[in-house]
Amino acid sequence: MRSLWMIILIILCANTGRMGAQSEAGSSRSIVPSDMAFDADTLCHSHKACFAEVDSLAKGTDFLFVKTNPVGWGMLIGNVGVEYQFSQRLSAELWIYYSALNYFHRTTKFRTFTLMPTFKWRFAGQNVQWWADAHLGLGFFNYAKGGQWRYQDRNGSTPALGGGLGIGVRIPLSKNHRWWLEPSLGVGVYRLNYDKFENCPNGKLVDTCHRTFFGLDRVSLAISYRFHMSKYIK
Repeated sequence: MRSLWMIILIILCANTGRMGAQSEAGSSRSIVPSDMAFDADTLCHSHKACFAEVDSLAKGTDFLFVKTNPVGWGMLIGNVGVEYQFSQRLSAELWIYYSALNYFHRTTKFRTFTLMPTFKWRFAGQNVQWWADAHLGLGFFNYAKGGQWRYQDRNGSTPALGGGLGIGVRIPLSKNHRWWLEPSLGVGVYRLNYDKFENCPNGKLVDTCHRTFFGLDRVSLAISYRFHMSKYIK
């Protein structure tokens, strides 16, 4: 009788051990489901991309900013600017302004096509970033303020030429530092060669003038959006 009980006990222990082993195997499989499997190459690549981005953010490089100036739009002058920051300190920028509109009457207008390339030196700072710049300016113009005269660059083919110096600041508008506000001012010297007309339809040419202009050549309250170019250029 004792031998029978011993045989039954051995069989029960064996079944219990087998069930425990299956349960442990099932638990180990459930910890890492098959659909969550990954390969080492993908993980390595993602880490390299992450570290490259962090390094780029720290150095302040490989950034492209696309921007516009609401002050220009308020004057009915369309505008767009593009800036590429190729080092922590240096960046290059190009602004384009264009308008072919009158100010609600043919005797009041400020039509222009202007290009303004700019080179910036940025001071230290991660959030609020001050800069100084040197810029060039080339602008065709057709200007009248409702008075007796209208002024246009000579023959419509002699733009104002010059350049100057400026200062500005870049202030983050979003936590991820994608959106920025960029107030700036510039002062420049320009050589003007323009015709003076009577300010009326088909007004006759009265004079051709040459003068030098010195004063504000940029008043901007730009809003910009930043692209991290290393994400798009492999």
